[in-house]
Amino acid sequence: MFTLGNGFPLWDPTGSISRPEIRLREGIRIGDVGLVSRRGDFTFYFNIFLSKTDPYQHLCPPEHEPLLPALDPSEVDIDQKHFRPGTTLVSNGISVSRLSESPMYDLFFLSFSDLIFTTKAREGGIVVLPDGASREDLASTSRLLPYVRKHALEWYLFINEGGTNEPHPNGTLYLVTGCDRAKDWALAVTPQEIEKTGRTTKIRYQQVNRQPWDENPAFSTKRASDKVPHIESCPIFIRGMRIAIDMRSWTKHILKNEPPQYVPHFNLLRTPILGIQADLLTTLEQWRNYPENFQPVITKARFITLYMFVFEQCIHRSYFIL
Repeated sequence: MFTLGNGFPLWDPTGSISRPEIRLREGIRIGDVGLVSRRGDFTFYFNIFLSKTDPYQHLCPPEHEPLLPALDPSEVDIDQKHFRPGTTLVSNGISVSRLSESPMYDLFFLSFSDLIFTTKAREGGIVVLPDGASREDLASTSRLLPYVRKHALEWYLFINEGGTNEPHPNGTLYLVTGCDRAKDWALAVTPQEIEKTGRTTKIRYQQVNRQPWDENPAFSTKRASDKVPHIESCPIFIRGMRIAIDMRSWTKHILKNEPPQYVPHFNLLRTPILGIQADLLTTLEQWRNYPENFQPVITKARFITLYMFVFEQCIHRSYFIL
């Protein structure tokens, strides 16, 4: 979903329902500092524009100094209808088709009908926004940069030396500068298991059902819940700054000149694997991990076909590759 350019997609937009009402209601604010957890939600610690005694704060460094002047509404660009109702977002390799329904059906059920998602991609994600979504972004981040440079080491020291029970590797803290919010949403990702990569699979979305997603073992799904009070909207995508300090300071002050015990893989940046490279890696993984399911005959036939095609093209164009 990164390639769509909307920011970091959250797998759990609702997050923890045990947090205070004020954070349940707003979900996320510009200026929030936290991280994307292994559960796929945004774990909030503190907001740089608020004082450390503000009730909105959760885990604030004792020496916290808010960024002044406070955030003014004129500094934020807001588009209440950035995503139109019925918007569907999919990652590369997923196709969408709509089952034909009569106009009266859609009018009666207030639905944009059923959707079928088909994919053979190595991995993929789906976001459905029945009521659309709003967007808000900080117009300029220029005054944030000096503030972050000044306090980044202080934040990592606090978080790693007693702030939480979970190690925070360099680059995991995230400062939110924008987000997309939606009241109603449905998410799906595939595959759940590595042996299912590269296989054509489908999943159906039905807006009129209480559980809109069909059961499909190849997909993990989520939907907005109407049973959680106080939640007005949830952050679907977040945008911001990943905060990191130079390796010399990190090694000296955080690691104490010792190597880290482990680094959570979900906090490591990586480039999406698409196209031919994705097909090749999928085949290699299936061959290494599930050799009993690997069919070399089909693969050989494909290579022979490709070789003959290249050979014929060379003859047709009157040149040879030596």
